[in-house]
Amino acid sequence: MSKTQDTGGSYFDSHEFRELRNRINKILGFTLLTVIAFFMIMPYIWVVSTSLRTPAESFTVPPKWIPVDFDVSNYEMVFEEIPFWQQLGNSFFITFTVVIGQVITASLAGYAFARLTFPGRNIIFWIVLATLMIPGQATLIPVFILVTRVLGMGDTLAALIIPSLATAFGTFLLRQYFM
Repeated sequence: MSKTQDTGGSYFDSHEFRELRNRINKILGFTLLTVIAFFMIMPYIWVVSTSLRTPAESFTVPPKWIPVDFDVSNYEMVFEEIPFWQQLGNSFFITFTVVIGQVITASLAGYAFARLTFPGRNIIFWIVLATLMIPGQATLIPVFILVTRVLGMGDTLAALIIPSLATAFGTFLLRQYFM
């Protein structure tokens, strides 16, 4: 009987094959991610491209991705006909006020639930957590009626800010932090 020579395994078990396979997997992965990113970014490019066209040019068949004549009249119309800067300022004010208010109310409530001992603490905390299970759509109309009819704050910034000041999730998060 003759002895067979051990070659140390096949090519498919070698380090070179693993490196080649890893390189091919990376190339395929990046290619797939590039294609997905392309399809995700194209609607935004289409919106910007359409905003730079005239109305007549927007409805041409076949559609053109790059406008022939760049037209900024749509942007001029936004700033002339709509109080854009006032609306943007209102959005920033509401956001800033709600964020600061939520941090304050959630930290005070979270600290109280974590460190203070009072009767019914756990029951009240569970009730606060139970409000997370109620979808916002279910409370939209009751909150609207409360703010406009009962509190009389219709068409004010306070009508947007006050209902958003207390947050059950923030209270839970900060309670866990303070424990």
